[in-house]
Amino acid sequence: MQDSTSENDNIINLVKLGKSKYLQDIQNGRIRFTRLEKYKNIENKNIGDIKEGLESIVHIDNNIEIFYSHPSIENGKQINVTKSIKSVENFPNNNYYVFCMAYFSMNDIINNTIFDEKIYNEEKWTDVLYLFNPKEFLLKICEKIKNNYPMVGPVRYINYNESQHNLNVLNKSIDYKYQKEYRIALNFLDNKNTDLFKYDTKNDTVIIDIGSIESESIIVPKDDFYKGFIIRD
Repeated sequence: MQDSTSENDNIINLVKLGKSKYLQDIQNGRIRFTRLEKYKNIENKNIGDIKEGLESIVHIDNNIEIFYSHPSIENGKQINVTKSIKSVENFPNNNYYVFCMAYFSMNDIINNTIFDEKIYNEEKWTDVLYLFNPKEFLLKICEKIKNNYPMVGPVRYINYNESQHNLNVLNKSIDYKYQKEYRIALNFLDNKNTDLFKYDTKNDTVIIDIGSIESESIIVPKDDFYKGFIIRD
């Protein structure tokens, strides 16, 4: 798992935003992972980050090929890759599949900053799947995919122009920080169909079944979630 940064240390809730029909599918235990490349392309510009999956740049200068993180930092000095003969972005994580959620903390609840208005104004989602025990939910998923070495954790939002180093599939541009995304990512390689998960060729997604979580979650309409809701026994 990726170590959480200080701003994420108080994460207490994970939720899934979407349409009721899809969220009910998750409640029934079907967790759908979407290829990162498709995820970038099908989402609107307010959600997808074209740089997702970027790991490094190939910097070629004086016919010498050197691999750096991007932008390249060495001994505290930034290398100007624009003067290179060639600069090629490296996206080795294109084969990764991701399942995304959103998080909020106790501080968000206290300060009424659970989500930015940009999130509520998006028309593509109508409901929220609220998890009573997000840790147990994550453990159920990870138990199914542990042999595929999943990457799990809050997305690290960075400024590509200042500190683009140690990049991986859990990174996005700081422009999307308001999303508060929590992500599970893994590379299924060529082994997509097993007893544990199935590959949906038509939609280019991988589906795992963790069993019903209906008793461990509730689907709340967007407006009710925005206004606040009470769970009664």
